[in-house]
Amino acid sequence: MYIAKKAPLDGPAPASTGDDEEGEEDDGMGAIDAQIDYLAVSDGQEHMLSKHPLSNEGVTFDAWKVSGPEDADEDAEEEDDEDEEALKGNRPPPPLPELPVVKVVNTLRESRMLFLPRSGAAVPRLGQYMAVPFRYMSSIHAGCIPVPEPKEEGEGEDEGDGEGEDDGDDEEKDGEGGEEAAEGAAVSVSGNSEDKGPAPIPEPVQQEVLLALCVDTLGRDVRLGKE
Repeated sequence: MYIAKKAPLDGPAPASTGDDEEGEEDDGMGAIDAQIDYLAVSDGQEHMLSKHPLSNEGVTFDAWKVSGPEDADEDAEEEDDEDEEALKGNRPPPPLPELPVVKVVNTLRESRMLFLPRSGAAVPRLGQYMAVPFRYMSSIHAGCIPVPEPKEEGEGEDEGDGEGEDDGDDEEKDGEGGEEAAEGAAVSVSGNSEDKGPAPIPEPVQQEVLLALCVDTLGRDVRLGKE
């Protein structure tokens, strides 16, 4: 038993070997954009911690693919509109699409099955394999705290220049009118400073974490549940 996590590639993506003459992939696996990191393993499976299968290797990545029709994008747009309406009406948004459970009944008959040996070459073994996906939203990542947008250069300088010109006009005024204008300006400045208050704390940015609980019976006469 071991826990797999979908993680970004540690380095550049390796060159694909399944391209045709036009440079298009013909293996149906898509681009290599992720890898698996094993977070925890059972006793005797410690060698898995140093393995990092790519997204085009094995069947575990199928557990993180949402199954549905080809027009899933259109359905997603409609669901987004429904989410906005739900938020306006204080209704909870619809649940996320359910992730599929991957189960291989016979590992020798699955051509995409990946065998990770302790050392040496991989030797296919008879058994069963199952990957149960689960996910959650996490704030533990490098971009969890949003960076405030920088102010544009020259912002606020024009206001300062305008105040300087107004000072000259105020000095020419005499009598109670000039004093009232000065008092009004002082009140407006103090009022603005009180209205601003402390800067709001930005909400943390969350990212989806995809995990899978993996179990195999390689080399053992054991079945994983009922068919």
